[in-house]
Amino acid sequence: MPRGQKVGWKLAQKLPKEAPLRRIKVATGVWMTPHGTFDTFVYHHGKSAFVGAFSTIEEAVKAREKRSLELDGGAPLVDRSASRVSFTEFVEKVYFPEAMVGRKDSTIRAARSRYRQHLAPALGEWPLRDVTYERLSRLRATLIERKVSGQTKREALLLLRSVLQDAVKRGILAQNPATLLELPPKRSNPVRVPSYEAACKVVGAIKAPGPRAAAEVLLFTGMRLNECLALQWDDVDLDGRRITVARSIDQVTGKLGTPKTERGRRSIVIPDGLAERLKAYRAQQVSGKTVRSDPWVFPVARTLRKETDAALAQDPTTKEPRAERPPVLNDRNFVQRHWVPALKAVEGADFTPHALRHLYASRLLTQGAPVAFAADQLGHSSPAFTYRQYVHFLEDRPDQAKEYVNGAFGASEKS
Repeated sequence: MPRGQKVGWKLAQKLPKEAPLRRIKVATGVWMTPHGTFDTFVYHHGKSAFVGAFSTIEEAVKAREKRSLELDGGAPLVDRSASRVSFTEFVEKVYFPEAMVGRKDSTIRAARSRYRQHLAPALGEWPLRDVTYERLSRLRATLIERKVSGQTKREALLLLRSVLQDAVKRGILAQNPATLLELPPKRSNPVRVPSYEAACKVVGAIKAPGPRAAAEVLLFTGMRLNECLALQWDDVDLDGRRITVARSIDQVTGKLGTPKTERGRRSIVIPDGLAERLKAYRAQQVSGKTVRSDPWVFPVARTLRKETDAALAQDPTTKEPRAERPPVLNDRNFVQRHWVPALKAVEGADFTPHALRHLYASRLLTQGAPVAFAADQLGHSSPAFTYRQYVHFLEDRPDQAKEYVNGAFGASEKS
């Protein structure tokens, strides 16, 4: 190449000064469109596949060369007509039915909700090959301005990245433009914890024995609500003062599944007071004074169960009848029929049942419990997560470091 000439100078000579009225070929496998972009194709073993649309011819040529090398190395080749499939068709007919198989129902529902609210309106009808970085950048800017939580914005963009990456794996796209998008920064909101006195008053204001016992378990174990409602009596060792968390219930489908995380399967130490309360509650069930439906700890009355089953009998996604729900208390019934009236009975109380989990964690840590123990009790994925969530509850003692060092080495030095 003569000195002083830039890479791609020959390509630049072939370009028209203005965007053409119709698509024209400007290089091998590269076509300039009336929009000023460059559609790029690669030919392999007699077949043609779409590589992508690029803003400059240099980018198009480099991408084509890279894709050719990948195909020579055994990457899948999909006919270029597949790239004309719309974003909606790919998500509904390929991504959700195949890529998300095996995920929890709640995870799939959340992903579908983010897709419907944030991705489909902007990208739904566009062919996959026209989902460019410029278009995704505009989507990101629109999403940032919406009045939704930062976590929702991040998860919507991560879902977009996952969808397009699946298209790349299938050979429909040569590259994933969503990987270039910058995710909104994480802004962790401080955990709001009610006072222990207020929590005890709200729990005590619940009249029905079953829901009150469930609220007491939430308060004294830090369990998640759907873990608590899925308890069976075999999970409760009242003499050994332990509760085993072995399952969780999906309140929309009624399916029993595993806890939220791998570490969610755990054995929780319970205080003596809770053990005595559960013994009294079990005695009420045995004597027939309250609802009993073994092996469930918190069964629901038949009349309430009929109302719940009727309201949730059909899956809104598949329109098919759901499997019969276990006869346990539903989280919406618990909140609407028992928790909300109890809140109204206690002046100034305004917190959700999940806040009892934060209260449990904060009291453990302020009593000096190790972070690792608190993480085990709560079923967190790691002690590091527990520390980040509740570090402000750890007592700051300037002399603590000195005590640790003297305790570790003071005795050995004297000896």
